[in-house]
Formats: sequence, structure tokens, C-alpha cells
Amino acid sequence: MTCGVYLFTFGENLYYVGQSIDIERRYEEHLLNIKKGSASAKMQDAYSAFGLPKHSILKVCNSYELDEYEKFYIIQFNSYYKGLNSNSGGSGVKYGIFEESMFYTLKGILKAYCINKVSVDRLASYLNTSPSIVIDLLAGNKYTMIRDAFPELYDIAINKYKDANKIINTYPTIVNDKGEEVTIPYRGASKFAKENNLNPANLSKLLKGSAHRCGTWKRAY
Repeated sequence: MTCGVYLFTFGENLYYVGQSIDIERRYEEHLLNIKKGSASAKMQDAYSAFGLPKHSILKVCNSYELDEYEKFYIIQFNSYYKGLNSNSGGSGVKYGIFEESMFYTLKGILKAYCINKVSVDRLASYLNTSPSIVIDLLAGNKYTMIRDAFPELYDIAINKYKDANKIINTYPTIVNDKGEEVTIPYRGASKFAKENNLNPANLSKLLKGSAHRCGTWKRAY
């Protein structure tokens, strides 16, 4: 019993993306419905034209991740606009990280960061997004599913960011009024705030780019 997202391919490039907590059972249900003529109209037409589909597992994941990965792969295979999916995936509720606009924002961050030597703040401003999204992506802290679509681009950007920050999984460097620079690991922000008598929430805003200062500290670039 496999929990994840799967793909049906009719012919060369006609796709259907689905999700299930038991992919093997769902395969059998689909095939039975197709043979009985009770599948969706789009899928029945594809069967009439190409026969039974090839099927494969795109992603094995936890049940709470199903909606996000299904939406991601529907975008990647364009199976809503030009394929057999009748909706954009997920539960139909507008939540989570992978709406279509986010997909192209993350792709833009990877491309721009690989090509240009630019700060996180400038990159976020250029793409009209939040610096925290840029940081979370480039630090490998969130949005790692975008690697499935652009593996080479993702690896180049992540490694470039790590080299630029010298420490893996760190926030951008901050500097105080004395010119002292500090690079804080993701798990070290609370400790740093306590040691320097800073408000943790305000420090978090500074590190993620939504505030310009926290006490005597500011972003170094």
C-alpha cells in the first residue's frame, strides 16, 4: 500500500495526475471504471483513442502532503489545461504553498539567483515576493518539491547560496552599529535573541527581511 501521487499517460503526452493513500488499489479502481465505461468522459475518450494508460508513481509522501504534491505535478504536467484532470488538484480550497503563481515565482527565484550576483532583498523586490520566501527556498528550508521540476537549477542555486553564506542553513548575515557581523543558523535565532537581549519576534522579522532593524542590528546586505 503506497501513499502518494501517481500519473496515467495515454499515448505519448496525454496525462492524468491523481493522489491516493493506497495507489495500488486506486490503479485497479481506475482500470475497472475505464473498462466498464464509467470513468470520466475525458478519460473514456483517451482510452478509446489510445487504449489503457501507462501508469507510474510520481511521489511517495505522507497523507498530509498529498494535496500539495498533486497540485505541483498537475502544474508540471499541465494536465488541467491540456490533459485529463478536471480541476487544479488538492481539496479545491485555496491554501498551501503550491498554487500555480507560486510555482513560477519559485522557478524565477532559482533562475535569477543562478544567473545574477544579487542580494536576497533585491531578488525579492525584483520578483515582487517576500524575502522570507527567497531565503526559505535557497536555504533548502521549504519548497523542496520544486527540485522535482528543476533538479539541476535547484542544486546550483542551493549550493551557491550555501557558499555565499558559508554555513549551511543560515539566515543572511546581520551587522550591528559597531560593525560586528554575525551569521545565525536557523536553529540559533532564539538563542541569539536571548544572549543579546533582543525581542525574538523582531529578530525573526529582521532575519526574514520584513523589518529593517532589531535593536542595534540590521541586515549586512
